[in-house]
Amino acid sequence: MPEPYTAVGLIPTVRGIRTRGDIGRNLEHIAQLFAAASWLSSLDHVTGRSTRRTSTPSAPRTPTRSSASRSSSARSSSWSPAGCGWTPGSNAEPGPWRAFSGSLQGHRASVPAVPTALITGASTGLGAAFARRLGAEGHDLVLVARNRDRLEAAAAGHRAAFGVRVEVLAADLADPAARARVERRLTDPDLSPVDVLVNNAAVETCTEFAQARLGELQTEIAVNVTAVLSLTHAAVPGMIGRGRGAVINVASFAGYLPPRGSAYAASKAWVLAFTDTVAASLTGTGVAALALCPGRVRTDKHVRTGRPVGREGSPLWQDPDEVVDACLADLRRGRSLSTPGWVYASVVGVLELPRRSLRALARLAGRGRTSRPPAVSVARR
Repeated sequence: MPEPYTAVGLIPTVRGIRTRGDIGRNLEHIAQLFAAASWLSSLDHVTGRSTRRTSTPSAPRTPTRSSASRSSSARSSSWSPAGCGWTPGSNAEPGPWRAFSGSLQGHRASVPAVPTALITGASTGLGAAFARRLGAEGHDLVLVARNRDRLEAAAAGHRAAFGVRVEVLAADLADPAARARVERRLTDPDLSPVDVLVNNAAVETCTEFAQARLGELQTEIAVNVTAVLSLTHAAVPGMIGRGRGAVINVASFAGYLPPRGSAYAASKAWVLAFTDTVAASLTGTGVAALALCPGRVRTDKHVRTGRPVGREGSPLWQDPDEVVDACLADLRRGRSLSTPGWVYASVVGVLELPRRSLRALARLAGRGRTSRPPAVSVARR
């Protein structure tokens, strides 16, 4: 590999893609980073893992079923955390572009024979795609969003297509009282336990920080940060007690390379860091946590706001169903970070390399994050 791909030589290339807008205008930087990431992945022997995997086709989608044809065998206990068909001892291998995703160090989660998934922001975009996929896999669904009419329409469609039970919970997660209702659904012992939590709801203020209204920024933090924290905190103890479950927190590639003045990108950087540390604390519990880090996704939000979308086949744009498929595949492989798309995965691979190297050194020193630190007593005066 040429000399420019040393750690020092990468700095100008990384600087060249400081914002998401620059990526779309300068694919040369992306190509350079991809080549560099491929070279740097050969250093992965330091961590004791190999990133050279063979690509396999994605898992086939489960055919849609009516409630009359739904059988108990379709809900066997051999399902994966996300209901995607993974079973212990399977030979599924990740594709080469997702070799940079995080790992839970052999940690696998499991779900019961009748799993239930709660999805926020479930009426449109990625949330709707998660509901379709998990419903097709046989999960009962709890759909959360602000617009009750959209939720009811989506619920009717899922019941008819997949024969699953669907609850509708209309709630604005920026409202503490509404958020508390969702928390109670996650903890209520008299209702079916939630085994898969998808924190997908998010709010984005498109105005730069200095010009944005304070109320809009506070709403952004309430939905993107506070709701993710509180719902995860409500769900995880029950999952640990049952010895099974999974939490998927939807972050964004903007959390790695934020545009100027973007509080949204800062909130997504928090989601990445928060999920990373929670995943480390769950090792050995049977519960998994994964951060989904998508790039640009074609959703109806672009239609409503008049934003342009990329051409078909562009490596910078993805469809929601493709993102969800990649996310659930990474979840069943025991990973804590999913970055769909080879362009974004290669960039994240470079940006994650220093942190992965530090973690490898910590493990060699016997101070890995999965070991619980000794208790420290503090004397009171």
